[in-house]
Amino acid sequence: MKKLKFLLLFVSISCSSIFLNAQKTKLIKFETNKVLCLFNFLETAKHVPSAAPALIDYIEENLGNDAAFNAIVKRYTAINFNYELKREEYPFSRHNSTTAKDFIWVASSNSLNINDFSSRIIGVLPNQAHGELIATMKAVEPFYDNLIWNNQQKNITRIENQLLPYGDKIEELFLKISKFYGTEWNTEIPFKVMLYPIPLERGGTTAIPKGNTLICSFLSEREDDYIGRLGVIIHEMCHIIFGEQSLELQLEIDEWFTSSDSDYAKLSYSYIDEGLATAIGNGWAYQQIHGEIDTAEWYNNKYINGYAHSLFDLVSEYLAKGKTMDKDFANNAITLFGKTFPKANAEISTLLNEVQIFANSETKEGVDNVFGAIGNHFQLRSAWLSTPISDEKSIANFNKKQTTKLFVIEKNNALTLKTLEEHFQNISKSLPSDSNFIYCFKEKSSASNVFILNLKSIEDLDSTLSAFSKMEFVEYDKLVILKK
Repeated sequence: MKKLKFLLLFVSISCSSIFLNAQKTKLIKFETNKVLCLFNFLETAKHVPSAAPALIDYIEENLGNDAAFNAIVKRYTAINFNYELKREEYPFSRHNSTTAKDFIWVASSNSLNINDFSSRIIGVLPNQAHGELIATMKAVEPFYDNLIWNNQQKNITRIENQLLPYGDKIEELFLKISKFYGTEWNTEIPFKVMLYPIPLERGGTTAIPKGNTLICSFLSEREDDYIGRLGVIIHEMCHIIFGEQSLELQLEIDEWFTSSDSDYAKLSYSYIDEGLATAIGNGWAYQQIHGEIDTAEWYNNKYINGYAHSLFDLVSEYLAKGKTMDKDFANNAITLFGKTFPKANAEISTLLNEVQIFANSETKEGVDNVFGAIGNHFQLRSAWLSTPISDEKSIANFNKKQTTKLFVIEKNNALTLKTLEEHFQNISKSLPSDSNFIYCFKEKSSASNVFILNLKSIEDLDSTLSAFSKMEFVEYDKLVILKK
């Protein structure tokens, strides 16, 4: 069985170092690292889900027709990074695993050059994959230098100087936020904001939290872009602090939400990470820095934006009193989610916010196709994929409590449906294996929503997902046969 986690947001040059202007604050560090920029450049050229849309477009516009560049990207794309380290004792819903690529991100942020980077990641990947990664980074460096690095030094220096005055304030907020989350951050470990430029005035940016490192893009041709980066930094900082809560606290929080009798407990829990990061980073921290509340939309997702606004007063009260989130906080958060979104339990897009995906495609290309297609039609916060469906390790995940399960059956249809019939009590026993269909049922024993997309061919995946996304609300036990 193969498992993947989808897992989906400065500069004075020294000839002796590519780390640029580390800040005076002891905890918060702003740095620009060329090795990380190169790794991100390849990731973006590969069109990974976490890549900044504006940089994807910029690369495509300038290098999309360059055969030599595309050959490098093709080699890079063939590298398998999908190796997991699982922390078995941590709650499943709290992302209890990390990947080889996560380690590589952090290593790149600490590397002096590509050769140093190579030494730091020995053993993370198989030797052949390791060699390909280093070779593609060295090969792509001239393209990155000519397109971005060599002509962006003044812009990087500018945003660094703009952000410098906020370093102490961010550190102050970091400590207060850590107190709220109950996270005892080792102050010997810096929180590093690694910035990389996108040579545009407007466009979509992202930030990626990894370990103690925030990989943060910025629009380098926009004079006031630093204002937007402040909110992003605090927002993503919250994700990192939340993820670094102790095992004991994570288990407590998991219990607070999963033992609740509220019909909204599961959904409020699945949105709590983003909801809190938005309420704190885009709401409370913005007010602390600028002296007023940001009246613009805080997040471009109606559930995260609405949940964050509903949590704002509660979060502000706890932060003002120096309180740590507790069971009362969790109960109030659940209630607030239900009041804000009373119909959320029946809306398919929210149920797929956190989802277990099962498929029969076992090749890397097949798995990527399934993940990519689903991501094109639904905004997934967290997703795991198990394959093949009838594998005993996949079957062991059928019974996970309070999870949305999405089965994409694109081959071995009859056998796979028989496997599902044997393991789910509430499933229809007469599903047509030779038809494209969508079917949903409620599995009572695990309190889970189960969706089945049956395809006569993998070529039907996109059209089936399109029909699925248009359904909007769940209709249990209704079989929808799709005709071409």
